[in-house]
Amino acid sequence: MPTVVVTPTRLPTPESEVGSSITVITEEDIQRKQERTLPDALRDVPGLNVVQTGGPGGQTSVFIRGANSNQTKVFIDGIDATDPASGTFNFEHVLTWDIERVEVVRGPQSGLYGGDAIGGVINIITKKGSGPAQFAGSLEGGTFGTLNQNFRVGGATERFNYYFDFAHWQSNDTPVTPADLVPAGRSVQNDSYDNKTYSARFGAVLTDNFDLDVEEGEAIGIIGPNGAGKSTLFNLITGHLVPDGGRVLLDGDDITGAPPYRICRLGIGRSFQRTNIFPRLSVFENVQAAFLAHRGRGRNFWSHSENFYREETAALLASIGLGAQGQVVAGTLSYGNQKQLELGLALASDPMVLLLDEPTAGMSAGETHETMRLLERIAGERGLTLLFTEHDMEVVFSIAEKIAVLHQGRLLAEGTPNEVRGDPEVRRVYLGEH
Repeated sequence: MPTVVVTPTRLPTPESEVGSSITVITEEDIQRKQERTLPDALRDVPGLNVVQTGGPGGQTSVFIRGANSNQTKVFIDGIDATDPASGTFNFEHVLTWDIERVEVVRGPQSGLYGGDAIGGVINIITKKGSGPAQFAGSLEGGTFGTLNQNFRVGGATERFNYYFDFAHWQSNDTPVTPADLVPAGRSVQNDSYDNKTYSARFGAVLTDNFDLDVEEGEAIGIIGPNGAGKSTLFNLITGHLVPDGGRVLLDGDDITGAPPYRICRLGIGRSFQRTNIFPRLSVFENVQAAFLAHRGRGRNFWSHSENFYREETAALLASIGLGAQGQVVAGTLSYGNQKQLELGLALASDPMVLLLDEPTAGMSAGETHETMRLLERIAGERGLTLLFTEHDMEVVFSIAEKIAVLHQGRLLAEGTPNEVRGDPEVRRVYLGEH
C-alpha cells in the first residue's frame, strides 16, 4: 500500500504524487527506536535542525533548511498550534505515546499555509480509537533515574470514536556538566525532569446516508441544530473534506474529492461562517484580487496587476452595495459590510452554485433583512443556484424554495417550507415542539 499523506495538499494524497519534499514518521518508527519525546523523533529527519537548551525539558526549537524557527508552521491534527505572538512552537514537552504519525514537509508552503510556512510544515497526527474498547499500558525504567509509564484506552461505536492517553516520563539524574569541568570541591548538579501528559481525542460521524438533489436556479436552505453536520456537508461539497463513500456531482460530473481550488473553478463559490477577506487591502483590491486569481493572472509577475479588471471590480462592488467604499480598508468595515464583501469575492469566480454558510450570523435585524434582499436580487440577476445554512427561521422560510433538515448527520426531512413546517418530526427535533 502506498503511503498516503495529507499535509502537502490538505487532501489524502499518495506520497509518490506529492511534489514537496516530505518525511513521514510513523508510530512503528517511534516504537522501534524507542523515542519517547517528539524532539528525539524529529532529530532523524533530513533537513531539520533540532536545538535544545539544557537537559530534558529545555526549550526546544526546530529549524527547517536554515529558515528561522518561526517560519515553521506546526499543526496538531490539522489545527494550528504555533504561538500566535512569536510564531514558534515549543517542542520540549511533547511525548510520543499518543502520536500516530508526524508529517514533515520541507520547503515553502506559503500557498496553503501562509507566510509563516516559508521553512515548511510539521503536522502531528494523534491516535484515534477504532473497534471495540481496548486497554493497554506499559512501564519501563533505565539509567539516570529514568521512568516511563503509559496507560491508554480507545475504541469506537457506529457514530463515535474516542482515545484517552496518560503518559509519565521522569528523569532524575541527567548529567549536564562533564565531570572534568566541575571545579574541585563542588558537587555535580544533575538535571531532573518530570512530565505527566494527559491527552484525549474524540470524533463523530457527522454525515450519513445524505442524498440531496439540487436543481438549477433553486434556493435551498439547510437547517438543523448545532452539530447536525451543516458545515461538514459544505466542506464535503467544496473539497475541504473527502467523503468516505458516495459521490458529489456537479452538472453530471463527478467532483468527489477534487481540491477546493478546482471545484471553485468548476463553478461552486462559497462564503464561510467567519468572514474570509483580506483585512489589510482596500475593498476594491479585495475584489480585484479575486478576479485576478480566478482568471489566471495571479502568477503573472511581468505586468501591473492593478490595471486588470478595474471595470469588472467596480461593477461588482456596485451590485453588492459597496460601490462607494472601494478605497476603504476592508478590515475597518462593519461586520455586515464585510459579509457583503465576502459575497463579492465569491461572485468574482462567476459561480453557477453559491454556498453560503450562515450568511446573516452576527448581524442586526436590519442588516439581516438587507443581506437577504441582496442575495435574492443577485441570485435572480445571475441565475444562481443557492444552497445556504441559517439559524434564523424567518430568513429560511422567506427565501428558500426547498428546505432540507439535518439531524446528527442524517437527512431528517426535505420539502417545501410548508411541508417542512408541518412535519411533526422536524417540529419535535428542531423547532422544540412536542
